[in-house]
Amino acid sequence: MDILEYRTVVLAGLLHDIGKFLQRGDYGSMQVQGKHPAVSQVFVDAHREFFSKVVDPELLASLVKRHHEGSGFPEEFHPAAATGRERTLAFLISRADNYSSAERGHGGIRRSFRTTALASIFSEMELHCKAPHTKSYYLPTPLQPEKAFPVEQSDVDPVVLTNHIRSFGEEMTALKECKISVFDTLYSLILSLLEKYTWCVPSSTQSPTPDVSLYDHLRTTSAIAAALYQYHEEKGWDETTIRDDTLLKLRLMVGDFTGIQKYIFGISSTGPGRVAKRLRARSFYVSALLGAIADSILDALDLPPVNCVMCSGGRFYLLLPNTDKARDVVKQKQRDIEAWLLKTYEGRIALAMGDIAFCGSEMEQFGEILYEADCELDRAKARPFSQVLTDGENWDITKFQMSLAPRSHACPGCGQRLATGDAELCTECSRDRDLGSRLANARYLGFYKNERLKDTFELCPGVYLGVYKEKPLALGSPYKVIKINDTNLSDLYGLPASTEFIANYVPTFSEQPCTGCKGCPDRELASPGQPKFFDCLAYRAKGKAYLACIKADVDNLGNLFVNGLRREEGKEVVSISRLSTFSRMLNLFFGGVINSMIQNDYPNCYTVYSGGDDLLLVGPWDEVLNVAEKVRSEFCRFTGSNQNLTISAGISLFKPRFPVSKAIEVAAENLEKAKRQASQDPSKNRICVFKERMAWGDYSSLHERAKKLETWVNAGVTNTGFIHRLHRYADLYRRYRDDGMLDGLKFLALLCYDISRNMPRRDDPSEEKRSLRSWVESLMNLESKDLKHLAFLTTYALTATRPG
Repeated sequence: MDILEYRTVVLAGLLHDIGKFLQRGDYGSMQVQGKHPAVSQVFVDAHREFFSKVVDPELLASLVKRHHEGSGFPEEFHPAAATGRERTLAFLISRADNYSSAERGHGGIRRSFRTTALASIFSEMELHCKAPHTKSYYLPTPLQPEKAFPVEQSDVDPVVLTNHIRSFGEEMTALKECKISVFDTLYSLILSLLEKYTWCVPSSTQSPTPDVSLYDHLRTTSAIAAALYQYHEEKGWDETTIRDDTLLKLRLMVGDFTGIQKYIFGISSTGPGRVAKRLRARSFYVSALLGAIADSILDALDLPPVNCVMCSGGRFYLLLPNTDKARDVVKQKQRDIEAWLLKTYEGRIALAMGDIAFCGSEMEQFGEILYEADCELDRAKARPFSQVLTDGENWDITKFQMSLAPRSHACPGCGQRLATGDAELCTECSRDRDLGSRLANARYLGFYKNERLKDTFELCPGVYLGVYKEKPLALGSPYKVIKINDTNLSDLYGLPASTEFIANYVPTFSEQPCTGCKGCPDRELASPGQPKFFDCLAYRAKGKAYLACIKADVDNLGNLFVNGLRREEGKEVVSISRLSTFSRMLNLFFGGVINSMIQNDYPNCYTVYSGGDDLLLVGPWDEVLNVAEKVRSEFCRFTGSNQNLTISAGISLFKPRFPVSKAIEVAAENLEKAKRQASQDPSKNRICVFKERMAWGDYSSLHERAKKLETWVNAGVTNTGFIHRLHRYADLYRRYRDDGMLDGLKFLALLCYDISRNMPRRDDPSEEKRSLRSWVESLMNLESKDLKHLAFLTTYALTATRPG
């Protein structure tokens, strides 16, 4: 393979439509008038010296200019206008462009390309709810989670857009001064710059709905071009074959871990602070491990990072060439990784992978390709370690035997592995403790291949992770550097750097670490910069010193990917670009928006994980109940209040020394209960807390009522004895409502008696006491929502009441 030519093709896929961005405004002294392919060529020519160190600049300029086969462009922009090898490669870029933009060509609307805003991908999602909703749009702004909320304004201010483009030009000029001579470094930095500035720009303003970002179109075109090049390198470069959309040229591979939930939460309590620290570390480690496996597969095939078309929620999707070489490499990689996982984790974590071959004409319904790949994955999950546990036909008995090291003892941190010698913890728990300490203040992540530096962590065979507070400029030769939650990469020019929004916030001790919480046994062990203990967080709760765990995720996500953008009349197409935009924006919410929200508004809450489409947080119980409401309201705002996009949550309460794995299990059960569909209540979009399943709208009003009930108790308007009796009445009511037992209705007589004996008079001079009586009397109505969820109200009030 001609590596210079191959890299030029990959970069051409990434830059072929850069002209669409630049022609919308003013890019300094560069000519940005004319058709966008011409502007793309001008951009490449203007940076010829910068690109010439890693690719062929003349070929690059030709490919970005000639990537349109349709009749809407003059012949000079057609692949056929080129000759020889350039013509062949131009047709390949054109095919990649068409496959990526499969949502186009199904009708269109003429709009101004200068003033049309990017429509929110969420606006067009439709499953069960046909109710009309307001369309929303993104305005030009550098990528930041807090600025990624759509608005109703559909037109872009040309002045704002021009300033946006000029900012891109200024950063491009600064980057050009670095004289980068390594392709992977240049590609990564250009990709990050494009994400920062073109995430909010539509790839086509003439599409029925301009909801695909230019960034996602560029990155997927580059990925497809890389895969197509390798396919034709093995199968032949006949022009007719290149233009044939019916050949199975591509393969989508999906990878997923099994057993990760049990592994992450298999932590017992060993000393102060260790559970909190190691829980976050283990969750982060598993995510980094999955990414490293995807990286290692792409590296073995010499594919760029964009060929990991989606990676979130514990699953990655790789776009590969459908070649013999790719199949052999992946098979060997899977065998090596399975052997390493079996040896390292004794079968607790397994990697499952499935794939499906497809052709270009199928790219119009990429959701179906995803679905078929997921089906192959499900079949693979039924055969964990199938490639390493057998010797061909029979079980390999030696793989089931475990050797015990001398002087070993059970690890008190996990209760599953052995700690050797004088070590307190096993190697995994020790790693989690060290990693957790570093993550609390981390700003950079460095990934190294076959280069183990001091204080790095092994992710998978030959891949190591460094976690840094300061920039790792002088530390080895990383193949990837991530700057956490910061898109300013100027301090990393010269390195293969990118930005990743990671929900990594954890509450830490300040310079004056301990406030002397009453009864805390660990105050002497607090140190500045370290994560706060679970005990410390619990003592910040209102009323009783309890923690709460919230587990939440998007409802019907699989169905949304496959069918959410499909229309019965066939006007909408589920292309790879559209799904890439959808996946990336979801990840931005859970990775970026949630992190900012917790850090700014709920500083005592602890992020175990948040990314992809789900989250798990731990914090003082009353804060977590507030967080639940804020997560849901922010999700609605982020998705333009589309009722087809909903979220459900489950919450559990626990004492700080209670096994966190059990608390998370209860939260997961409550999440399932929230999503549980019944004949009388088929919808999801619910929260379950204190064993009560509620619609979000009801939860908001009930939460306020619960706080009012707590206020009445703390102010002496009523007392906990009465609240306890109300709680018993709630149990009787549920006996009637849920089990149909008529004797449960006796709560009405008991409540009536209680009102006459213990409630203030209706003409009491105290307004608060009159309000209390009025509310209690409303519970006599069997249709009352407060009665339906009385157990929630009373449990909240009793938990929030100050002890003593």
